[in-house]
Amino acid sequence: MISEKNKTILNRKIQDGAVLLLLEVERHAIVLFHAVMEGYDGMATVKTIDEAQGVIAIITTQDCEDLVLKFLENVREELPWRAFEGDVSTEELFEYREV
Repeated sequence: MISEKNKTILNRKIQDGAVLLLLEVERHAIVLFHAVMEGYDGMATVKTIDEAQGVIAIITTQDCEDLVLKFLENVREELPWRAFEGDVSTEELFEYREV
């Protein structure tokens, strides 16, 4: 189970009902996190924040938060991650960028 310290670091409330979890993962694992998390329809969405540093954001609801945290703990050996302790602007996170 995720410790209360890590749970506190991971949880970033965006607005009522939404939770933002910031993680650092190995760069090669970013696409795996996207595929695995989004394979569970409706559980969460993953956004890459900084590809070079391996920083990702997992966006979920308060209702799915415990499920996501359990999932993260269960895959930790196969997909190592740690809580990202930096700061991310929610405006920048949801900014539309044309590619």
